[in-house]
Amino acid sequence: SISTSTPTPSSTTTKSSSTSTGPTAISTVSSYAYQGCYNEATSGRALSALSTANGTSMTPALCAAYCTQYAWFGIEYGAECYCGPYPASSAVLATKQTDCNMACPGDKTALCGAGNRLQMYKSSDPSKVNHDPAVVKSAGNYTYYNCVVDTGNPRALTSVLASDGMSIEACLAQAEQSKYTWAGVEYGRECWMGNSLASASGNATSSSCNMNCKGALGEICGAGSRLTLYRRNAGV
Repeated sequence: SISTSTPTPSSTTTKSSSTSTGPTAISTVSSYAYQGCYNEATSGRALSALSTANGTSMTPALCAAYCTQYAWFGIEYGAECYCGPYPASSAVLATKQTDCNMACPGDKTALCGAGNRLQMYKSSDPSKVNHDPAVVKSAGNYTYYNCVVDTGNPRALTSVLASDGMSIEACLAQAEQSKYTWAGVEYGRECWMGNSLASASGNATSSSCNMNCKGALGEICGAGSRLTLYRRNAGV
């Protein structure tokens, strides 16, 4: 007779029990636990921070790796991976959990959502981003000043360091080395520093600084032509 054996799942991926012969939901992926089949949001996306798609290799593990900095991820329509700190308020559990019925292209035994339905996962790791990006009020010897306009001609500040690992703390630590009076981050990754602020660089509305820091997704790091600006504390 021919014997068959079931491959042993990896230590970080567990399938939910099911009597179905079709694809089933993966119950855990690393620190992420399956939350159920969700409806897509009625406006925008259920998760909107990052997204990618892979029509040949998508699996829950692949999506989890892509979304590793965020507390939530979801897979929709088989191949679409979405990440975010939490689901949109209008994205709720589907009335019919069986609506999530599409197999993952990278693992035909696993479920990967459906049209307007997401296989949703939440991490138990508190270090993952689980809130909207926020302004860092102070770091080191610097205190938040305001969201400021950078006209570009001239630049608000004159010295710049750019990095995809940028955070407010990293920028201000760099500024501290030269004891610059002013420092701030623009466009998510540009750390601008100097001792004087261009006269054309007035205050902007705080909401216009709305980009995540590339290296710290829970922090605000300016926007296009906008600086999240800090001033060095007097007497230090």
